[in-house]
Amino acid sequence: MKIRVLGLLAIIACTAPAIAAAKPASFGCERSNPEAMLNWLAKKKPTLEQARLWLSSCTYVVGPNDITTKEIRTDNSRLFPHYDSSRERIIGGVFQ
Repeated sequence: MKIRVLGLLAIIACTAPAIAAAKPASFGCERSNPEAMLNWLAKKKPTLEQARLWLSSCTYVVGPNDITTKEIRTDNSRLFPHYDSSRERIIGGVFQ
């Protein structure tokens, strides 16, 4: 039992730096400044999964197969992304 717990702790310790490094430290979510968020996305060109991870604390990034409602939101809480020609990287978007 003790060996299993130590093994689990070792796995957690090894993956913790990778999880912390996955989110860029230079970005702060500011829904009051959507232009800055869009400029940052255009510069970083993240995938959908990366954008969802990075923006999860402030905005929901709507994927191409996600179903959403049509209510009007004025708080920039949903980002409908625009993709590059390969349809893999986000280069901008529209907040709704």
